[in-house]
This record gives sequence, structure tokens and C-alpha cells, in this order.
Amino acid sequence: MDVEARCVCVPGFDYVDPINWISGCERNYTAGSCKNEDGRLSYTMEPLDETTRLDNSYSVFYKSTKEECAAACQGDCTCDAVIFEKQKRECKLQSLPLRYGRRSRGSSTFVFFKVSVPEYITTGVPAYRPKESNKKLTIQILIIGVSLVTFAFLVLAISGALIYRSNAWTYKRVSEKGYIELSEDLAPRAFTYGELEEVTKSFKEEIGRGSFGAVYKGTIQNNQKVVAVKRLEKVLAEGEREFQSEMKVIGRTHHRNLVRLHGYCLEGTKRLLVYEYMSNVKADVYSFGIVLLEIICRRRTVDLSLPEDEAILEEWVYQCYEDRQLIKLVGDEQVDKRKLDRMVKVALWCIQDEPSLRPSMKKVLLMMEGTVDIPVPPSPTSFLSTI
Repeated sequence: MDVEARCVCVPGFDYVDPINWISGCERNYTAGSCKNEDGRLSYTMEPLDETTRLDNSYSVFYKSTKEECAAACQGDCTCDAVIFEKQKRECKLQSLPLRYGRRSRGSSTFVFFKVSVPEYITTGVPAYRPKESNKKLTIQILIIGVSLVTFAFLVLAISGALIYRSNAWTYKRVSEKGYIELSEDLAPRAFTYGELEEVTKSFKEEIGRGSFGAVYKGTIQNNQKVVAVKRLEKVLAEGEREFQSEMKVIGRTHHRNLVRLHGYCLEGTKRLLVYEYMSNVKADVYSFGIVLLEIICRRRTVDLSLPEDEAILEEWVYQCYEDRQLIKLVGDEQVDKRKLDRMVKVALWCIQDEPSLRPSMKKVLLMMEGTVDIPVPPSPTSFLSTI
């Protein structure tokens, strides 16, 4: 004879709180339809012998055997359990909640509980997932998610550190080399006066002179790249203003061969600019185009006092040409529109960034005279068209 009562959960149920069994039991699977899509029953009946006093009967009838009684509950979607009393052949269908059930030794009463079939026999797809499994799956998903996010941040941090170190090493190498090496991919860099003296061989070969200083030809020893070094001689008010002005202008223009600025020197009172050198043949052609535009528009090549879209002469002229509004270039002045159109097209061909696209001076004269047709000029910064 038992001396102490012990509560256990019936088949298909687990404790709500394993530590506190008084809190009751709950299903350990997700209840669904009692039949699957092809009409097969998705539940089975699990026996629990010698159990009595379940008190939630909703239907009572008589069956010959306990198997028939269990089958009656299995086919009834409302039924959660069934009691079969062998002596009376009485079958009692039960529904949740079920309370006060107890074991009775030697009892002729049989109890069956409806539980979910572990998996569909026909498809092999799980018909239910126990709640404990759901919890474990959720924890696993969280662990995997956190791990992936952590790994991603770690990869980003390492990549950022490597990129930073690579860039720092590149710029350090450029600044520490004993020779000067120009790179098209780097922004204009600062040179020392001594470096430019070495490039120009102490400013030996003068190739031009303006009101603020001379231009000298030089050669980068490492790659034999030819450059033009402009040394500003009036370094007080006028020279300083010109230096700042040229830096602003060149920063807003991008002529590949004529005005590509490689670097500069700011050392005490010394102010120098380093350009890519260009041969005189095509540079004469380019200068002619610029002068022609200045004559037509009666203004300087760069005027920072004007609105931004008009400050750079060649960009403004091409925009007016593309918009078919060349009359803006001459204001109120009465001009021959056909001649204006021809002169502008000639100038635009002359100032192409790519020297190979510029016409020869002979062809320029023929185009101005109207002897040859003038093709539609591309944008001066375009390299996709040929004359």
C-alpha cells in the first residue's frame, strides 16, 4: 500500500513546472487537426491502466471491448481521453481539462489518452513538434544568429584595420622615398624645394615666363616623366593671391594633359606648382581654342565671381552649345548666328582634353574659313569620339 501520493502526467503531457508539480500538466506537442490532409488520423490512443475518477465525461455509450471504445475516441475530434469500464462495458468520452484522476490497484477500468502520432506514416514529415524541442531550436537559432553577427563585425574590423594599414604604408612610402614618383591615382602632393631643384637640375631649362614667374622643364628620375615647374617670384600680395587662385582653378578643372596638377611646394616664401609637361604642337592648338572662346565671350577663362555653372568658361560654353542657347555667350550684341555657331564648334574641338582629338592648325583654319564641314564636337572632357 502506498504511503505518499505522487502526481504524474498522463501520456502526451509534461509538467508545467518540473520543480512544482502542483502547477499541473500541459501538452508536450502542438495540437492540430485530428486528421491530416489525406484523411488519415494523426493521433493514436495511449493506455493508462487502473485509473479512475476522471470527471469530465461529455458522452457515455456501450461498447463490447476496450479497443472499440478507444477507436470511438480516436475518431472523435472533441475527445481527448476515454474511460472503459470492463464490467459494465461502459465507454465514457472525456475532454480537457481532466482532473482528479487516480490510480486504483486491481481496478477493471481502462483509460486511453489521445496523443499525436510522431510522424506521418505516408510522407515522413513530422506531424508535431514537442514544446521542449521548440525551445531547443529557438536557442540554437539565437546562438547561430549571434555567432554570425559577431563573426561579421570581426571581419569588418579586421578588414578596416588592414585597409588603414595599407593606406598608411603607401603614403609613408611615398613621403619617405629619396626620389620623387608621381602617381595618377594620388591627389596633388607636397614637394620640398630641394626635390624640385633636383627635378629641374637647379631650374636650368626655362620654357616660359609670365608676369608672376618662370616655368621650368624637369624630369622625374625614377620614371623619366617630364613635368613643368612654375616658380612664383613675386611672393608677396600678388604672388600669394595668384598661387591661391591657381590652386582653386586647377582644383575645379581636369584637363588631362595641359593642366593636370601633380603637386606644389609651400616652403617659407617659396611657392611652386608642378604640372604635367606637354609638347608645344597640340598645346598651341589648345591655347588657340581658349583664346577664341575668350574673344567670343569677352571674359576670362575662369571667373570665380560668376555663378558656379558659369565660372569655368569652357564648361559653360559647351553647356550653352548643347542647350542650343549660344546667344547667351554674347549677351545683347548683334552677331551672325551662323558664324557664331562655327567659331564655337572650332573652339570646342581645339580644347578637347585628349590631344589626339584636337585638329591640326591647318585644319582649324579650313574649318574657320568654312572650306570643310565641322562635325558636332563632343564634350571637352569626353574621350569617346574622334574627329
